[in-house]
Amino acid sequence: TFARTELKHELGLFAQDSWTLHRLTLTPGIRFESLEEGYPVQDAPAGRFVAPRHFDAVSCYPCWKDVVFRVGAAYDLFGDGKTAIKGSVGRFTNTETYDTADLYNPMNVVTDQRTWTDPNRDDIAQDSEIGVSTNRNFGIQTRFPDPGLKRPYQMLYSLGAQRQLTGGVSTSLTYYHRSYRRIIATENTLVPIAGFGTEYTPVSISDPRGNGQTITVYNLKPEYVGLVRQLDYNSNINYRTYDGFDVNVEARMPGRINLIGGTSTGKFHRFTCEVQNPNSLRGCDAQQPFMTALKVSGSVPLKYGLRFSAIFQSMPGQTFERDSL
Repeated sequence: TFARTELKHELGLFAQDSWTLHRLTLTPGIRFESLEEGYPVQDAPAGRFVAPRHFDAVSCYPCWKDVVFRVGAAYDLFGDGKTAIKGSVGRFTNTETYDTADLYNPMNVVTDQRTWTDPNRDDIAQDSEIGVSTNRNFGIQTRFPDPGLKRPYQMLYSLGAQRQLTGGVSTSLTYYHRSYRRIIATENTLVPIAGFGTEYTPVSISDPRGNGQTITVYNLKPEYVGLVRQLDYNSNINYRTYDGFDVNVEARMPGRINLIGGTSTGKFHRFTCEVQNPNSLRGCDAQQPFMTALKVSGSVPLKYGLRFSAIFQSMPGQTFERDSL
């Protein structure tokens, strides 16, 4: 198969300004964004498991228009230009090119899992040896956007202070809060959501951690296996947040030597408990503890116009999510 996705247009128009009133400086800005994606006419010949396929061209898949803003403020605390209180609030849409249309392109590769027995031991998967399909919609489009699907965005808030310690040396402390909005959730519209007990059968299995206990997992009932029609929508329940503190020191030393260093300490909270599969409830409310990263960099001028620079970073390791069960 050959899948082709098109970015019809991506437009951004913005206006910004800077206003000063005594010790206070404001920098407001507003931006209009327009995005259109789609795909052209697509055809594929018949294969062993699918008939010939034809898909008409689709535009506005999606067509998103958003107005976002950012406002920054800085206040000269003592009026001597050495201590500033700074803050900002802004709304930023998620980065897009052709990602959304590509997600729903019906020509994308799909998979189907089947059992196979080989009684004649010829190592060839013949039709009579292959089990039934677990994807009854194999070969056709199975994922769609909700008609009211909107572009996800983030709200970013910051508040901090910056102080000039001596000539060429300054330090700053900033608090950040980031909130992710319009998170996309997925529903299989061919499986009813009257209740987990209606569509799933609970099964007790041995705890894989080897503690002698059991845990409960859920199997989709046979009458729903292979029924797939996924609908993406903006969840009103799921969310994600980040809170962090940055401490930085910047020094411009004699001889044009520059040093920059600081720490970034933050934590994430991810709540994705609006799900259709009960197995996904395990770990759906995940909170990462505060973790700190350290970065130090500097540069020193050399002869003949050369410059030597170095960077040292100490980053937190990978975070694994586990449940207390």
